[in-house]
Amino acid sequence: MPGIIIEPEDKKTNPLIGIFSDLGRIYILILGVIWGVVYCQGIYQNKEVFIYIPFTHIWPFTLIAVGLSIFKVKSSVSLSGGIFFLALAITMTVFSVSIRTNSIKTNTETISNSINGVKSINTNMSFTTTDISIKGGSVGIDGQYTSNYGIITSSITNDKDFVQNISLKQLDIQPGFGSYTKKLDLAFPKNIPAIFDITADISSLSLDLRGIPLKSANITLRGSEASIILDQIESGANLNVNSRASQVTITIPRNIKVLLTTSHSLTTNDMIGLVQKGLDSKIYEIESGVYESSNYQASNDNEEKIMTVNLNSTLARIKIIQQ
Repeated sequence: MPGIIIEPEDKKTNPLIGIFSDLGRIYILILGVIWGVVYCQGIYQNKEVFIYIPFTHIWPFTLIAVGLSIFKVKSSVSLSGGIFFLALAITMTVFSVSIRTNSIKTNTETISNSINGVKSINTNMSFTTTDISIKGGSVGIDGQYTSNYGIITSSITNDKDFVQNISLKQLDIQPGFGSYTKKLDLAFPKNIPAIFDITADISSLSLDLRGIPLKSANITLRGSEASIILDQIESGANLNVNSRASQVTITIPRNIKVLLTTSHSLTTNDMIGLVQKGLDSKIYEIESGVYESSNYQASNDNEEKIMTVNLNSTLARIKIIQQ
C-alpha cells in the first residue's frame, strides 16, 4: 500500500543491522578509544608507543569516515561486508597513519648565565602550548627547554645599569594532537629583584617567587592555567594579570599589605584573606571591585611596602589567597 514502508526481514530479526547502520560514526568512536588507551599507556606507564597525529593527516580520517557513512547496512549480507570494511579501515589507520614509535626526537636546550655584578633581572617571555615552571634558588640563571617540536629563541644581555635582560620566545603551535610536548624549567638567583613580563597562550604556568624580590609583573593568559606564589616585594611593587578563559591562583604572604582592584566579566572570584572595600564608605559603590588585606599587621617600618594587584579577566576563575 502507498505510504507504508516495508522493512527487509533481516533488519527485523538481526539487531546488529541497526547498531552498524552508521559505520562512519563507529569508525571515529573506535579510533578515539584506541588513541585514548595508547595515549594513557604512553604517558602514565612509560610505554614505547605514543600517539602522534599531525593535523595534516586528519583528512584521510575524514574521507574514510565519509566513505563508511555512505555504505548502508540493510541486510545480513551488507552487514558482513560493512564490518569487514570497518575492520580494514581501522587496521590501516592505526598501523599506517596515526601511531608512530620513536619517530619524533626530543630537542633539549640549556639556558644559563652568571649574575656577577647584576643588580636586577628583567624578563620578557612569550609561549604557546608550553608547560612553564619558574622558581628561585639557583646560583645564576639556570634553565632547560625540552620539546619534540619547535626551537626556543633566547637572548640574555646585561646593560650599562647592571640590569640583566632575558628574552625567551616560543610561539610554535602544536602540529597535531597526541604526545607533542614543550617544557621550560627556569631557576633564578635569590635576593636579586626581578621584573616579569610573561604571555602564555594555551599553557601551564608555575611562577614560584619564593626567595625572589618582585619589582613588578605583567602576566597575560589566554586559555591557560597559572599558579603564582609571591614572597618578597620591592617598594611600589605591582602585579598585573590579564586573564581570558583561564584559571589563576595567586598566593600572597600575610606580611605583605595588598591593595587589589579587579575588573571582570563572566568570572568567578574567590578572595581569601582579603576584604572588599567600600561597603561602609561613600567613596566606593557597594559592589566595589577594590579589596585590601584583612590580616595585615602593621610594622614599625616607616617605608611600608604595599603590593598593588590589578586583575582584568573574562571567562576566568580567579583565586587569591593571603595567608
